[in-house]
Amino acid sequence: MNNVLFLVGQHFVAPAMPDNVLGLSGFVSSLRQGGRGADGEPCELHLGQGISAYDARYLREELQRRGLARRYLVRGDEPHKASRAQVHKHLEKNVLISDLSALGDCRFRARLRVDDDNELLLDHASGWHVPGMVILEAMRQMAMASVVASGALESLGPDCGFMIQSWNTRFLSFLVPLDSQLECSLLPLGAPRGRRLEFRGDIAVMQCERISAEASLEFAALEKRALESVEERHARSALRQFPQPAAVD
Repeated sequence: MNNVLFLVGQHFVAPAMPDNVLGLSGFVSSLRQGGRGADGEPCELHLGQGISAYDARYLREELQRRGLARRYLVRGDEPHKASRAQVHKHLEKNVLISDLSALGDCRFRARLRVDDDNELLLDHASGWHVPGMVILEAMRQMAMASVVASGALESLGPDCGFMIQSWNTRFLSFLVPLDSQLECSLLPLGAPRGRRLEFRGDIAVMQCERISAEASLEFAALEKRALESVEERHARSALRQFPQPAAVD
């Protein structure tokens, strides 16, 4: 099967797209208008960024309903997105990593999965690529999910938070909105300090086995009460720098 089409969400549709890349809505519209009949050559459909699990089910149902499921073979499994506890996101559409797996001792891999209504796509219009802010947030989520999956936080209990201490990033090439992966290597930094653990995460974002961006994050994991105490102390210190109301006689 030589014919391959890549489908992306509408936020990734741009004039400069290659001919074999289509927006999901445009592709389904052409099906409904009869432009892609059952008598054409077989074709593989690869789902890129902006296609959620809900979108993928919709596509498969549309093909089945129109008798086109034999002609169009949808590639790719339904993603298993990281949990709220792993990435600290309340809405699934804002979770950017899926299918997290361990590669070895303190090494993890996940797939990048960007929903079309992700919060970081709502006001981005500068070309056919995954925005840098999406990549940075995916790196943050990858670091957090990896340390949770490693089991290193069990001593802190179920409620803990994260505090980023440093972050260095290099962007090496544009990331096109197709299948991509992230890898993270974790390194504990020093001995535990009370209810506080510190780590470094070295993260690479890859496409077709080539690194598109890489980062090194140093961060602390703290018991929730300890994190709230640090946050309150810093907030009070900051507030003292602002002008105070004058005393009223």
